[in-house]
Amino acid sequence: MKVNAFRSYFKLLIAGTLVASGSTAYSQDVHFSQFYTSPLFSNPAAAGSFNGDYRVISNYKSQWTSISDPYRTMFASFDMSIKPIKKKKTQEVNGFLSAGLTFMKDKAGQSDLGITSVNLPISYTTRMTDKLIFSGGVQVGWNQRSINVSALQWDNQYDGEKYNAALPSREAGIGQGFSYFDFASGILFNYQVNKEMRFNSGISATHLLRPARYFNGGPDRLYRKFVWHSGGQVHIKNTNFYILPYLYTVMQGRSYEINGGGYFKYLKGMDSRYTEANTSSSLSFGFFYRYMDAVIPSIWYEYKRMLALGVSYDITVSKLTAATWNGGAEVSLIFFGWTGNDRIQKIKEVNY
Repeated sequence: MKVNAFRSYFKLLIAGTLVASGSTAYSQDVHFSQFYTSPLFSNPAAAGSFNGDYRVISNYKSQWTSISDPYRTMFASFDMSIKPIKKKKTQEVNGFLSAGLTFMKDKAGQSDLGITSVNLPISYTTRMTDKLIFSGGVQVGWNQRSINVSALQWDNQYDGEKYNAALPSREAGIGQGFSYFDFASGILFNYQVNKEMRFNSGISATHLLRPARYFNGGPDRLYRKFVWHSGGQVHIKNTNFYILPYLYTVMQGRSYEINGGGYFKYLKGMDSRYTEANTSSSLSFGFFYRYMDAVIPSIWYEYKRMLALGVSYDITVSKLTAATWNGGAEVSLIFFGWTGNDRIQKIKEVNY
């Protein structure tokens, strides 16, 4: 039963990739170049899927700073493992529940076109085999859209010679904010190939009920958004070096985003296998490419599996360079906490 489910999942991933590759539009407005550092932004099943008991993440992106009003996106999340799940017959701990909280704030352009969202993801994680761990998650959220039209200039406000702010814009129905509830779901697999290699892959769907937007009169329903993300870690034998590949695909209506690349990681020191006597730090250098949009050099530093800092910069290579020669800087900060819950950590230790 579990093997059949596993095969069906990967068939779904392949089909989703082919569909996304056949689309003809460009990428999404709100996104993160460091998608691997904001897992709850992409998939509620990622809650609790990390090496630790709780996790705090913050992300900040400033995009197209060469224009007068650049786009800025802030994201923060907290998630933790909250309850071990036991088998009914043997009382052996074979899974756990996790929960989280996310907050996002986005401001774009001269009108301060804004999105504020608060989401609550909940996930269940279980070991399917010695090498395979499965997570499934759901999410409910509240979103608010806002706009400030007072800074905009309209054709009706020109008096024949110059712009006159005292004249009415005659743009009725614009400028009213609105809010709505949103729902998402996702699944995630972590697979340990051997001691040197492990991979993860997940898929999620957002805007499941296609909430309506009302900025300009009648409702304009959001398209459902589908995300496929995959990553891994490959240890180069007899060295302290690792290769970390990543692939991220988003499809929403006729729009899509494909972002792929990876890191070359150097581990300083060696980790203790069963104790915390020796905990290493690492430094990684990476390069990513967002299809038909930007190249993204990145650097990542992790201190003793407790604190991690990532910095990247989008270098625009599309036709947008005619309007903005600057791309976007992005910073991520992650803190991992430990409470000593060994029953849950024994499930996590192979894969994360």
